[in-house]
Amino acid sequence: MLAAVIVVPIALSGSDDSSGAQVRTPVDEEQKPPEPLPDDSDRRAALTTLDDIDPCDLLDVRDLKRPDGVEKVAVSSHQCVFAGGGESLTVTLGTELGHLRRIESAEEPVAGVKAYSMQGDIEGPGSCTWSVPVTFTDVIEFRYETGSDEGDVSCSSIKRYAERGVRTVRSSGHGSLFFEPDEPDVAARGDCRYFFQPGGVEDCHPYSGADPRLKGEELLAAADEDRNVQCAVFKDAIEDNFGSQLSPVVWGEHCFFVSPDNTYLFRVNADPSFAPDEYGAIGENRREVSLGGFPAITFDGAPNLHDVYLSPYRDLSRAGILHISARPLAGRGTYRDDYRELSDAEIDKVYALMAQSAKAHFG
Repeated sequence: MLAAVIVVPIALSGSDDSSGAQVRTPVDEEQKPPEPLPDDSDRRAALTTLDDIDPCDLLDVRDLKRPDGVEKVAVSSHQCVFAGGGESLTVTLGTELGHLRRIESAEEPVAGVKAYSMQGDIEGPGSCTWSVPVTFTDVIEFRYETGSDEGDVSCSSIKRYAERGVRTVRSSGHGSLFFEPDEPDVAARGDCRYFFQPGGVEDCHPYSGADPRLKGEELLAAADEDRNVQCAVFKDAIEDNFGSQLSPVVWGEHCFFVSPDNTYLFRVNADPSFAPDEYGAIGENRREVSLGGFPAITFDGAPNLHDVYLSPYRDLSRAGILHISARPLAGRGTYRDDYRELSDAEIDKVYALMAQSAKAHFG
């Protein structure tokens, strides 16, 4: 269900939650066979292959300011490091890079294979990490760090170390370790690769379309049974106001719009069971507004989360809502330890797309 004054946890199947409220099953997955998840089983041998590679062979330090007498050091059978002169370069075989971190990292091929980069970390901006996947979980990591007094470091200038490492692996006969740039490397269907919900990958599906003729009460009834209808209500307006790069996916009882550049996450709903004025009691900056002639409740659900609950029937106390929860994200490739907030201009676009959606489907 939607987040309301009485908070009911999101559920993936019909059951009673701890408060006794009934949680409905969002969609009958037997309507059509679900698309299978990408398979990683044929890459589990990659971890065995990594055991045969000497990490120090991948550490080409010719361009580093190596002081006399400082050499590469094998930290373990899977890690080698060069350190000296205020900088270090470390190669690690088989470290983890999960689904969320792959979404947050910039995606750019290295020596013709799939790879990710992240500039900076929790300790500051003076680092760059290039990660080259070998399984859905594991990567070969090339990490460069410079002294904090030397400031930021450009990941583009560090890429050459990862390129040399990949070429070394290929020249040793292990080129099949890597993923092609367009090959799936996470256990997610289609654009669900850009959506992360812990434990939610099994239920995430790309948008599969909906009947464009649905309007009014018929539309809300259909949305109650099929998550894809909720996507259809907002799809054109989101594209018109925020760009066609945003892709709809369905998960739980909701439709989400995700962006490959990780700049926005929109959760949308069309629901016949609840009234707009039931929402926002525990939110910040709750207001009643008019959007294209439709009354709505708006509020901040968190420092970087803005919610809009609109009445398509022009009555905030009547059951039936269109809802959007808009969250700005940090983008890809540069570490952030804070939240970006929606600008006034972005909030205006959220209001515009809500009004556009209501007018298109409820006149």
